[in-house]
Amino acid sequence: MGVLMLFLAIIIVIIGVLLTSSEPQPLQKTANPLTITECGQIQGLIQDGVYVFKGIPYALPPTGEHRWKPPQPVAAIEDCWNGIFMAHNMSKSCYQKGSLISHQDFSEDCLYLNVYTPSLSHHQLRPVIVYIPGYSLQGSYVDLEWQPNPILAKEKDVLLVTFNYRLNVFGFMTLKVLSDAVRPPTSGNYGFYDQIAALKWVKRNIIHFGGDAKKITVLAHGSGATGAVYLLSSLKSRNLFSQMWITGPSAQFPDKTLQQVQLENLQFLRNLNCDTRECLLIKTPEELLNAMPDSWSADHLTDLPSTMDRSLSPIAVIDGVLVYDDPFTMWKDGTINDVPIVIGSAAQEIGLWSGDRQGLNTWTWEDFIDYVRQRLDTIDTNLTNAVLDYYVRNSSTPKMQFYTMVSDVRAVCPIQDLTDKASNQLESSVYSYIIDYIPSKAIKIANKTLPQVAFSGLDIIAIFDLLHKYIFEPTDADIKFQRIIQELFYTFVHTGKPFLGYSPLKKAAYINFIGEVVNAKMAPYENCHVWEDFLMFGNIN
Repeated sequence: MGVLMLFLAIIIVIIGVLLTSSEPQPLQKTANPLTITECGQIQGLIQDGVYVFKGIPYALPPTGEHRWKPPQPVAAIEDCWNGIFMAHNMSKSCYQKGSLISHQDFSEDCLYLNVYTPSLSHHQLRPVIVYIPGYSLQGSYVDLEWQPNPILAKEKDVLLVTFNYRLNVFGFMTLKVLSDAVRPPTSGNYGFYDQIAALKWVKRNIIHFGGDAKKITVLAHGSGATGAVYLLSSLKSRNLFSQMWITGPSAQFPDKTLQQVQLENLQFLRNLNCDTRECLLIKTPEELLNAMPDSWSADHLTDLPSTMDRSLSPIAVIDGVLVYDDPFTMWKDGTINDVPIVIGSAAQEIGLWSGDRQGLNTWTWEDFIDYVRQRLDTIDTNLTNAVLDYYVRNSSTPKMQFYTMVSDVRAVCPIQDLTDKASNQLESSVYSYIIDYIPSKAIKIANKTLPQVAFSGLDIIAIFDLLHKYIFEPTDADIKFQRIIQELFYTFVHTGKPFLGYSPLKKAAYINFIGEVVNAKMAPYENCHVWEDFLMFGNIN
């Protein structure tokens, strides 16, 4: 009897320890990986020796009554699943304008994420990378295929998280009929709220995938990086990440009020013949995309500025909740999330979006000069003369110089200004780089052949170990560039400083040029002096 009582006492103690332990307990290993989230058990797959979980819902589907509302978390019992959730397949992507002509696998039910992890152990937590993809907020599909090589999770000892968020009219439509249906009365910025919802899910759940919720790096590209700037600025995203690496963001931020943007978007209602929210809710996704206001088209941003450019309606809006002013003003007010940040661009940034312009391959310098005068003379002939004096170089080609000068005025120089302002406001370290590497071969993405230049996203391709996907038999130079950018990025993820060997990138008083080697030059970027007055007093939108 005494032995039996002792045995029962031991069992009770063990159960008590298990029930009161604050350390989450990993579930047993199976043929496919099994873990748990706040909504229940979840099973993934093993790919390249890495645990991969695909299509995990991080919010309720933004459909029906939830269309044009902030994302609702998957939290209540009735929102969750019974049994084991099979996270084996990628979800459909959020609707984009390109879906009408080239990609059919889109859905409004798209708020899902994917996790790549080398281990489910809770005893050796790894840093987490959350990628905010660079789709155009207006809706462009060019970089949909950029998903990280799963083996990176094991090779770099990190967790990788990717996710979808709402875009175009679904993610950023601002209208009074939508604002009047909620409290506080506001609309728009839904895509940014999705990004915050995904980060909150990661913060709450990533420990069950072996990730360190205190060590989250936001990696963001293009419009995703623009969203990251707003996340950096907003109190709503406080403590959701520990550092940022953003590349190719817009650095032109709207200062229009909610009321102004609502008026500008009335064309959307007229195109749909709607004047109520109820009418909008019954429209099909295709009808909504086709009704996109003309003022949302940003094609001119891949060309030199001109007074003939159509004014671009702001997509992000000062809603008084997530965004109460432009980011620069918010930073001055002290709302900036003070974390280490790396800000990058590419020397021919616009090459991703513009492709090879018709006739550009055969341009002579006379053609180049005529075109520059045609565009810039509408602004100021002194600007035209300064640009021509600087960019007409017989050591280059008209094509290369066209991509360089448009990238400078539209992206690279504004991003340098963004970096300077961030450096002045942050106590944490800020680093700046420009990719100046030219791939050994022209690259085709989403059935679109890009010009052979240092285009936006070339760093993302390298970080995700995808260069071999686009370049058959990459050269030693291609491989060296990819190795350099990977080493800089993954040492930043692990240490908070981007190292190459034993040397970190120089901080924001310098610009780091990344190619086959890394060279640092004192800021400001020499190309920007030509555009300085125009960028300061002009209006690039």
